[in-house]
Amino acid sequence: MGAAATRVCFRSLHGWATIPCDIVPVSKGSENNLAIEHSREQRRFGRRSVFKAAVIEIDSGLRIEGTVLDLSDGGAKVRVADPAQLIGEFYLEIPADDLIIRCRLVYAEDGVVGVQFIKPPRRISWLKK
Repeated sequence: MGAAATRVCFRSLHGWATIPCDIVPVSKGSENNLAIEHSREQRRFGRRSVFKAAVIEIDSGLRIEGTVLDLSDGGAKVRVADPAQLIGEFYLEIPADDLIIRCRLVYAEDGVVGVQFIKPPRRISWLKK
């Protein structure tokens, strides 16, 4: 019996979500015992776990220290002390990588924010010359 394409609902940190996956019977002849064979990630960019110091600078000039927890080509997950101060767009600085990136807030909960990069990264050292 071949795999059947379906969607699985699950509760994530950001609310309810669905992902496509292949369902196959656990044992031959049993249609009621199904198991998930493969799950396909819906993200456009692969994430990598990191632990790097960061500074978020909002347009008013307020600077908020944080830690980048994961990073991709399209965004990042950052732990900050007070995510309520972040709204709209701001800059994310990652001094260890000499990068500054214009970002948009995607979500904020439990001291962690998800940001989407809206402009290509620039070198901090180039801006200070």
